[in-house]
Amino acid sequence: FANWIVPLLDMHIINKKHYITLAKHSETLSQEVEAFVKKHHLKMPNLWVDLSTTATQKIGARTQGFFHANKIVFTQRAIAEYSAKELLTVLAHEMGHDSLHHRVWYFILIMLAIVPVIGLLPYFAHPALASAFGFDQPTAYITVLMFGIFGAIIQKHIMTPLTNYPKRIFEYQADAYAIQTTQDVEVMSQSLVHTFDNNQGLPFLHPWYSLWYKCHPSLVERITHIKRVVCQP
Repeated sequence: FANWIVPLLDMHIINKKHYITLAKHSETLSQEVEAFVKKHHLKMPNLWVDLSTTATQKIGARTQGFFHANKIVFTQRAIAEYSAKELLTVLAHEMGHDSLHHRVWYFILIMLAIVPVIGLLPYFAHPALASAFGFDQPTAYITVLMFGIFGAIIQKHIMTPLTNYPKRIFEYQADAYAIQTTQDVEVMSQSLVHTFDNNQGLPFLHPWYSLWYKCHPSLVERITHIKRVVCQP
């Protein structure tokens, strides 16, 4: 829920002056997007540009909101540094997330993941756990302390890998959607290289490390996947 409501508040209340629709930001680029959408028989997305400090921005785009409130937000660096073809490919990727309802599915998965964590709460107030740390009894203060200690461990080493796995699948699916839409593997690969290079991302990580700690596959994994998609009959 916070992953949806916080960006919404940021766009329309907190930092609303930092966001502008793509049509107002660049009429020419907006027309190119309209032509692209019409050519591929797609639904015109709600496009915005993040005008926050360029120096601290990454190059890329993101989807926000659900259903009719869904938006695709490009960073200002993405508008300035992507070529026109790269930008449209990245747009197709984000439209893939929207078309496949990835944010809805991820919200459902997060809600399901919270259930076992809530089930662990009584154990943080267990007398044996308090005595193991040298306390006489599990007071409210001690329970909060135990939750802070073990909650962070559970989040980083158990919940994060579990929630990262579906997000990685979603990235592969969105890449496949973009390839099937644009039919241009070369530009897709260029946009990925451009993104990783400008954001100082590591192009290759050990598969197990990447799977455990990264919500997005590495550059090598993603390019390998899109080439595999093209080779499929």
